[in-house]
Amino acid sequence: MKRENYSILDRLFNLDRIFNMAIYCGAFIVSTIAISFISKPQYQSTPEEEVRKTALNYVEAFYEGDTAKLAASMSKNVHRYGCNKTGESKYTGESMSFKEVLDYSLSVKARRPFSNNTPKNVEILDMQNQTACAKLTVWWGTDYVLLVKENEKWVIRVDLWHSHPD
Repeated sequence: MKRENYSILDRLFNLDRIFNMAIYCGAFIVSTIAISFISKPQYQSTPEEEVRKTALNYVEAFYEGDTAKLAASMSKNVHRYGCNKTGESKYTGESMSFKEVLDYSLSVKARRPFSNNTPKNVEILDMQNQTACAKLTVWWGTDYVLLVKENEKWVIRVDLWHSHPD
């Protein structure tokens, strides 16, 4: 039904039309803001951050005795080999499989309590798109780890370690 009697303001400014336009504009602005928040991409870490986090998880897993964290940071085909000082000047080589590394991490946690000051430094030495090399400085000595991307996830494939010479 059409209004017959328009007020002077209605005739001058067509208030119904202005009111409807304001509602549509407000709805458009709110929709645009909502869509921008929804479609905003989440932060994606850099490959360097992913490699550093994998290496740090590996070290912390020994400190915490966390076999789940350790398993997540290593390839199932990991090869860990190290030189452990056994005497005054004698070193013994020691090789470990994936399962042996997991078992060993539990014994490390049981034997040695760790503090927040325990060293766990990660230095990335080289990065490619599918491989990386890092140096880990930890309480037992130094590890050089080779990482590979398996199923879009960085994992340690080789760990060559050396106990502190002291």
